[in-house]
Amino acid sequence: MGAAEGSQDWISAALDVLAAGGIDGVRVEVVAQRLGVTKGGFYRRYRDRRALLDAMLETWVAGRIDAIHRQTELGGRIQQGRILVAVEEIPDVPPGIARAQVRLSTTVGHRRPHS
Repeated sequence: MGAAEGSQDWISAALDVLAAGGIDGVRVEVVAQRLGVTKGGFYRRYRDRRALLDAMLETWVAGRIDAIHRQTELGGRIQQGRILVAVEEIPDVPPGIARAQVRLSTTVGHRRPHS
């Protein structure tokens, strides 16, 4: 595993820890345990906890900017396509499930009630 790949693993694991327990939970020991590695691997990639927090923020910002670009590129797409892109941004939702939920929600809303 290259240094960049390993760094991304630390960032991803730290973001998971952040989501689960807040910023105070993002500690080197906790993230290392989540990855199943020693703290030594951390210090080969980052100077300190602050450097990891900065990398997490940069990753989060880049992801949000990418999401905004994708959404603005939809321009002429129909409502269902715009909703699908938004739903696919939700972590841990399998793409097939997301597509089915969007199709169901957008078609049910257009049906006329039975008299």
